[in-house]
Amino acid sequence: MFGMVPRTAAASVPDLLRLMTSPRRRRAAAATATLAGLWRADPEPVWHAIWAESPLPPAALDFLLAPDDAAPARLLTGLSVAAAPAPAELVTRPELAAFLRETDDPALVEALLRHGADTLDVDLALANPHAARAAAEGPPDRAVLLVLAGRPHDIDPQRLLDTLLHPWPPPVRAACDSVLASLPPGPAREALCERAVDEDPAALAAVVATGLRPQHPDEAAFFLLATRQWQEFTAVDPQGRRLYAYCHATAFARPDRARRTVDVLLRLDQHAPAAARTAATEALHQAKAQAREYLCTLAVHGDPDATRIVTAAGHTPKDRRHVPAFLFLTGQWQRYDATDPDGSRLRAYTGRLPAWDTARDRLRAAARRAGRPAPCDAPVPWVEPAPPPVR
Repeated sequence: MFGMVPRTAAASVPDLLRLMTSPRRRRAAAATATLAGLWRADPEPVWHAIWAESPLPPAALDFLLAPDDAAPARLLTGLSVAAAPAPAELVTRPELAAFLRETDDPALVEALLRHGADTLDVDLALANPHAARAAAEGPPDRAVLLVLAGRPHDIDPQRLLDTLLHPWPPPVRAACDSVLASLPPGPAREALCERAVDEDPAALAAVVATGLRPQHPDEAAFFLLATRQWQEFTAVDPQGRRLYAYCHATAFARPDRARRTVDVLLRLDQHAPAAARTAATEALHQAKAQAREYLCTLAVHGDPDATRIVTAAGHTPKDRRHVPAFLFLTGQWQRYDATDPDGSRLRAYTGRLPAWDTARDRLRAAARRAGRPAPCDAPVPWVEPAPPPVR
């Protein structure tokens, strides 16, 4: 009887599957053993031949869920040695449902997620807790499955925003827009507003379209200004007082916000409401330590708006050793001459500069513009040290 069992390669798989259901036990066992032997020799052609069967025979399901030498189920071996076919049977057959819900094998978890991303069949993929966890920790094309399943809260705020702001095709885009529009107060909405202030185009478009704002009302005026929502700003802060109060009392006092706030206020153009421009200038004139130091840094590197502010407000760096160079670089000659009449403080400063420091170029350029003697030598080009000899 055993000799009647086909022993060719994958082309014999349909006959073997048929014989595996034979009521004659020896013939069925022999067919199973033969198919297992073909699988051990090269699982890939057997794998593809099995999935070519439609519908998938029960004997094939039993065969794939049985262990082999490499994995607790041949299904996992097949997924690891060939591109996953993602046929309907892999994810919809009731016989596989329990196995798919419980497996933690990385290859099968990835197959579930890939199937979900390809077909948007999120229920099946996310029924497995390991797949759901992988989606929450994965790139946007995996995390979006949780969004489509109505579980955006399972994703950390920054990853959620990466997912919601991704350029999806229309059906997925609509679902993400819906989640964006209904973001509740909390870390994700605050992070979205911060991205908009930082001029992320997708985040900016989202907050303008949805009307979302930071949770704290004191931040509203600055946020609307930073996102160029002029009408909304005027409605919230017609005199600019809330903008000034927020910048002076809160933003300038926080290292994580001072620089960004200065950048926004410095870059206001003629399209911004006049009250906002006036409040911004006043706030910059009264800048506290963090913001003042940043303004001074921008000014010595040639930023004309920062130079205008520090000159008008009388800002200087906190480190008094840097003041002569600061006044020199920003062209405040009366104050420089009063601070360092004989130039000794500036010479002491330049003497501490490394020979290759480009601040030397800026100081020499400022001297040329003012018709003054150069306060230092030109920088020496940086030369990478030679590596030590190999012994």
